[in-house]
Amino acid sequence: MDLVEWQGLSLLQKYGVPANNGYLASSLDEALANYNGDVCVVKAQVKVGGRGKAGGVKLAKNVTELEAAVNDILGMDLKGFLVETVLIVPAIDIANEFYLSIAYERERREYVLISSQSGGMSIEELAKTDPEKIQKTYFKELIDIDHLNVDLPEYVPTEILRNLAALYFKENATLVEINPLIETAQGEILAGDCKITIDSNSPNADSFADASGTVSGTTSGTASGTASGTAFDSSGA
Repeated sequence: MDLVEWQGLSLLQKYGVPANNGYLASSLDEALANYNGDVCVVKAQVKVGGRGKAGGVKLAKNVTELEAAVNDILGMDLKGFLVETVLIVPAIDIANEFYLSIAYERERREYVLISSQSGGMSIEELAKTDPEKIQKTYFKELIDIDHLNVDLPEYVPTEILRNLAALYFKENATLVEINPLIETAQGEILAGDCKITIDSNSPNADSFADASGTVSGTTSGTASGTASGTAFDSSGA
């Protein structure tokens, strides 16, 4: 089962991965009640990609723009998903973006850690256009994570890998992806967005309540889109 973005960000935080999380709102009144006046990003909480291009991710520089963004997004049909909840996060000033994910590769019967210094864009598109920018590192169990030879930039702490792997194994995940992992202009490291899929047969699967809105048509999809401040990309993923 795919998690909604806010669920994934909260789970990352639980495992010690800093995330650009915010607050949920299912009405304009809720959005305004928690607004602190800062520049923010309003993000539709549905399990589908390409939210930015579809109008489901909007930058708001003040309360007037926040009202407009929330009114536009709540209730919209986003690729067959009725948006009933938005996530409102701080807009952040991006210095660098990194890609990081863990999955299982059935052909090799091994886990794979995928990383790239070209974060913030579709890893599938990057694989087609610039495959040399993607590093794949294979391993067999959680304990191996400390011994992997991963080409990390200086701003990405190695404990991020440990925490991501711990989440993957302890939560019975089939995919944990951070895209982008952001270094802010102030030197902070934050998960800007994520995709997390949990095995639906996992004992803890029921603990993830679905807040993805009403679905018409397909029930599959992934949450994506990026909160990015001055480097804001409204195209989403």
